[in-house]
Amino acid sequence: MRKCLKFSVRRRYRPALVVLMLAGFCARLQTRAAEPLAPAIITLKPSVAVPDDLVEIGEIADLRGSNEALRAKIARLDILDAPLPGRMEIVTPSLVHIRLSLAGVRDDEYRLEGAERVQVSLREARPDAAASVVDAIQAEMARHLFVEKDDVEVVLLRPLPERSSEIDMSRPNLSFRPYLPPNAQLGNLRVKVGVFLNDRMEDVLPVSAEVRLFQTVVRAARPIDRGAVLDKDNVHVERVALTQRMNGSTADEMLGKKARRPLAPGNLIQERDVDKGSEKAQDPILIRPRDSVRLVARKRGLTVIVSSAEALQAGRRGDTIQVRNTTSKKIITGRVIDQSEVEVAF
Repeated sequence: MRKCLKFSVRRRYRPALVVLMLAGFCARLQTRAAEPLAPAIITLKPSVAVPDDLVEIGEIADLRGSNEALRAKIARLDILDAPLPGRMEIVTPSLVHIRLSLAGVRDDEYRLEGAERVQVSLREARPDAAASVVDAIQAEMARHLFVEKDDVEVVLLRPLPERSSEIDMSRPNLSFRPYLPPNAQLGNLRVKVGVFLNDRMEDVLPVSAEVRLFQTVVRAARPIDRGAVLDKDNVHVERVALTQRMNGSTADEMLGKKARRPLAPGNLIQERDVDKGSEKAQDPILIRPRDSVRLVARKRGLTVIVSSAEALQAGRRGDTIQVRNTTSKKIITGRVIDQSEVEVAF
């Protein structure tokens, strides 16, 4: 009888017990929600080095306490621009307070401590093997093409092998030596680059690159119809990096000629694009790109001749072309007066 009565009571009051348990659980949740969150502790560092970008609070301070969402919000707040190379910026606690206030962070949500001033400098870039490899290929291709190193541009088509990241670039006797194929030309290039330490080969890196040559070219400055005469208003000269050699035509060489086909703005203009029937086209080309020329300067009966110069453009008599003094490497402009002879201003 007792067992039956006990079972009957439990069964009868079971829903009430469940309601009481849920009420107690909700009360505990409300109590916890009412409890204020601990503030986020922001500890400023005395000095930091940052990359070339916006400086965030998470980079100049350590954060702890509060909840993850608030810490993440504070860490992502930008505080200033990265300093210029060789310069230093200072972040003070008052600046941090102002930035947090602007972001809507209440004073009771954080506590600021640590350094009284943070010195912020730009992080020095770690020497990169890729940059050294590109520099070595650039120098070797310049020798191969008989041009100046600055006239060659090399762009990697794919990253170097992962093992290149293990190369210690701080070693003073480290060098890179490209092994160019005999038929190496402008455009796509596949080359093996030896990694040497104290003249001893440590590794060989396979490299895929594109090689370009800076050249002076003539472009259409605006739409040019077929048969239109080229003049200073519709053509201009610029120096660009190309994957093929151009003929080195000058603007003066093109002026007065007629376009053989319609030319859109930006189109390169070469000899095949113009009518060779003009009077100027009959004049022979006296100087071609890479020819050795003499520079002649005359003033008040005094004549100065420099024999070590290289033509950068083709030219007929009277044309104005660019030449490079092979001694000083300076590029100057002169007028073609004879075969292999250019007159320059004194």
